[in-house]
Amino acid sequence: MAVSLDVGPTITVHGDASTSRRSGRVRKPTAKVRVVEQVSYQDNAELKDEINKLSNLVQDLLRRDAEREQFLKDCLKKIESLERELQEEKQQSDRHQRGLARSMHAVSTGPSESALSLQGHPLHTAQNQPTPVPSYAAVASQPLNRKQDKPKLTKQAAKQARNQAASKDLRVFARLPPDNPLRNERAYDIYAFVRENLSPQAREALKGIDHVKTGLALLPSSADGAKALLENREQIAALLQAQAVEQRDTWIRAYIANVPCTRHCLITNTELEITTEELLEEIQIVTKLKPEKAYFSRKDEVEKLGRTP
Repeated sequence: MAVSLDVGPTITVHGDASTSRRSGRVRKPTAKVRVVEQVSYQDNAELKDEINKLSNLVQDLLRRDAEREQFLKDCLKKIESLERELQEEKQQSDRHQRGLARSMHAVSTGPSESALSLQGHPLHTAQNQPTPVPSYAAVASQPLNRKQDKPKLTKQAAKQARNQAASKDLRVFARLPPDNPLRNERAYDIYAFVRENLSPQAREALKGIDHVKTGLALLPSSADGAKALLENREQIAALLQAQAVEQRDTWIRAYIANVPCTRHCLITNTELEITTEELLEEIQIVTKLKPEKAYFSRKDEVEKLGRTP
């Protein structure tokens, strides 16, 4: 007897109906059952594909977590480096100021008051007193007349002088894109072109234009002239096709390598570009400070990063 099932595993039943006449009883039929399972290879292939997809997804998530962790570590290292540099500059400036104060005190120190009071006393006349030996303070207080005796400025003093000059810088900078044609023009031609198109008040405030690494530097005639140029910054930016028109400011610019510019969306299974807002928010979470701006730089811009006029 054979029974065949259409759905599910096939079960084949083999049996015989032999009888036993012993004791006059009929032997019940016995059945030998063999189950044959047919495995669906198509279902196994689909299951393997799903397992591979899940495995790839987990590996991608782990890789992105590692990249994010490395990005945060790089941010922290860069911030610590900048803080150390600022602290060192502050300490050097303090040491230089203390040394300068000691030098000024030594130069200004002359003979003591008691010695000056005894000079007019009759007992202390020129014939009774030997020729006084000049002291170190008296020699140091004498002015230096020869040019070759003037001390040279140290590196710290020169740096401080540059910082003081930068603090009085009245120039107005126009930041130009790298492909702006005005970068290849002569400064005087640009100056004449700008003067022809400015208002009379702004025209009087502008006395010249120079080329700088970031674009152009507009030279005002005075502090009021710099204000007049800044009031007409929109017109100047339109004339020069500049990205920004602003005065000099001290910026700390940091370049962080190996920052991913895309992220994987698990819902749509697509790659999404990281926006500037997301980048600023992530930096603020890590450093507790919000940068003024952040962007992904090009390869040719990396060498120029951090260089300001």
